[in-house]
Amino acid sequence: MSTQPAAQRYVRRGFWPRWRVRLTTFGLLILPFISWLWGNSAMAQWSYPAGAIVTVMGVLLRLWAAGWLRKNQAMIIGGPYAHTRNPLYLGTGVLALGHGLMSAVALAPLLFTVLCFVIYYAAMRDEETYLAQQYGNDFETYRAQVPLWLPRLRSYAAMNEDSGFSWQQVKRNREYEAAIINVVLIAIYAWLHQAA
Repeated sequence: MSTQPAAQRYVRRGFWPRWRVRLTTFGLLILPFISWLWGNSAMAQWSYPAGAIVTVMGVLLRLWAAGWLRKNQAMIIGGPYAHTRNPLYLGTGVLALGHGLMSAVALAPLLFTVLCFVIYYAAMRDEETYLAQQYGNDFETYRAQVPLWLPRLRSYAAMNEDSGFSWQQVKRNREYEAAIINVVLIAIYAWLHQAA
């Protein structure tokens, strides 16, 4: 529990922040059905293994980001946050690409990745407004040097020490649930392509 007063805590409002997780989850759950109907078995021979690898990379990125994240406690600028301001959302985009590839439906990798960015863009901007209000010039300096979504290889020179990665934070942020769901979906795609 954060020690910040409730008035200073970030509260998500509006349509997109409430519905982005629901829309993403719906997309990830409907895509295996789409794959079953329209998946290309010749494409699946290369796209499923590539998609499974990309999906695991997305899971690992989200676990790494969740382990650094201290919601409503501090502005995090280390770890994955030194390369992109939104590593959790980038991880979600990588997952969308991975699931699109695993589906073996020709347009799914591009379509799902673009839709993911569109869905999450409003949330990124909303959160940035909050961070700018909370952290002022520190956030503006960080924002000027670190990209919004696509990462840069060179690490941001941190202004202060973050508390670092913690498995407790992964647990607190419940990111392990998404990891489990993605492992199950990798297995479902394997079964779909084997049955085809």
